[in-house]
Amino acid sequence: MSLNDTWILPIPHEVYRTKDAMNELRFIEWPRVPEFQPRLNDTVYIYLPSPDSAIRFRAQVIKVDVVKDNIRDRSYWVNREPYEHIVYHSHLKLMREVPEGYLSLKDFLRNGLFDSYSIKFPINLTDKSISTKSNLVDLKKFIDTVALQLLSIPSN
Repeated sequence: MSLNDTWILPIPHEVYRTKDAMNELRFIEWPRVPEFQPRLNDTVYIYLPSPDSAIRFRAQVIKVDVVKDNIRDRSYWVNREPYEHIVYHSHLKLMREVPEGYLSLKDFLRNGLFDSYSIKFPINLTDKSISTKSNLVDLKKFIDTVALQLLSIPSN
C-alpha cells in the first residue's frame, strides 16, 4: 500500500496553457489552494476539460513550498487572477504524457465518478473520508490499471 496520495487536478484551458508548459518545461507550478494540498512524492493526474475531457498528464510532486515570487512557469498563465493571493505552489514534474483515448471523462463516469461536475475541482483519490462516500476507490483502481497499461506504450 502506497503512503503517497493520488490526485486528479483539473486545469481549465482558459486559466493555464498546460500542454505548452508540459511540452516545453516538463513541469508546472500549481497553487496550493485549500482543495489541493499534495505532499512530496504524491502522484497528480492532470485533467484537461473539453475538447480533451481526459487526463493528459501524470506528474509527481517534487516540491511543495515554491513561493509565488519564485515560480518559473509564469508565462503559461492565461488568467492568474483567481490564484493571485496564493503564496505557495507545488512543483509538479511531468512523469508521463497520457495518449489520447485513455482516461477520458466517459471512462471516469463508468468507473466511479458520479457526475461531470465532480471533475471541476481537485480530487484526492486516496482520501479515506471521501473515497468510500463517492465510490472513488473504483475510480482509483481503474486509473491505476490504465497507468500500468501505459507503461508498455512508448512515451514521447
